[in-house]
Amino acid sequence: MNQSGITTKGRKKGGHALRMTLASELISEKVPYGVVRKILGHEDTKSMKHYVKFDVEMLRPYALESLPFTGLYARYINENTGGSEDGI
Repeated sequence: MNQSGITTKGRKKGGHALRMTLASELISEKVPYGVVRKILGHEDTKSMKHYVKFDVEMLRPYALESLPFTGLYARYINENTGGSEDGI
């Protein structure tokens, strides 16, 4: 990694880091977890949690709409952010 100019700055380097990157990239390309697990040679699906972090943008479509602010919290938001009482 040093010879190739890859800056690690305190991050893990070597085979483990490459496995993490491979798993994350495959998941971001929507490759099923089962396939990624087999590529990495894992038997247990729980072992994937060490290699794969959730992609927030991938999860965004599943987020629930937030409710309007009410009561004291609505008043706090209005006073401190210039928002309206209905939370917008």
